[in-house]
Amino acid sequence: MLLQIGRRPPADPGDDTGRARGDRDDDVAALLHACHQRIRHFMDLACALPTATAGAEELRDAARACARYVADALPLHVADEEASLLPRLRGHSPEADHALALMQHEHRNHEAALRELLAALAELIDEPSQTAWRARLLPIATQLRAEFQTHLQAEEAHVFPLIDGLPAPELDAIRTEMRARRVR
Repeated sequence: MLLQIGRRPPADPGDDTGRARGDRDDDVAALLHACHQRIRHFMDLACALPTATAGAEELRDAARACARYVADALPLHVADEEASLLPRLRGHSPEADHALALMQHEHRNHEAALRELLAALAELIDEPSQTAWRARLLPIATQLRAEFQTHLQAEEAHVFPLIDGLPAPELDAIRTEMRARRVR
């Protein structure tokens, strides 16, 4: 099954808080790191699809899961970082401000490539027996996976460590905001 290529996503792909359903809350950095693991998983899946030998329905299912993550859950993660973290971490140091500005800039730079990825996944979902989607999907998925790897490592090294310095009420507010974004 394609959804199990490599590994399964760390939690329900529609719940990008880092919690599997029924788990209790964790610290903010761990929640965000779990989101990063899901980003890695779905970028790996997108890269695996063009060379997969699975049947049409399995390809469709995997592409739908990937597209759902990119279209629905990934924007929630970006909002977590930009609307909840960035304002609380900005101004702590010039290094922190640089890391946050870079994070935000890279989020904007990913947008066009993510739209291309969604278009290629839509082609696969519509006509998995055609081969044109394979040639379109592979380069964009490969590019995004590389960009995300650099981006995620930088956030984990330079932004996430700053979270521990936030006061408990701020951390509680971040968790509350993250949950509120996912209420459907």
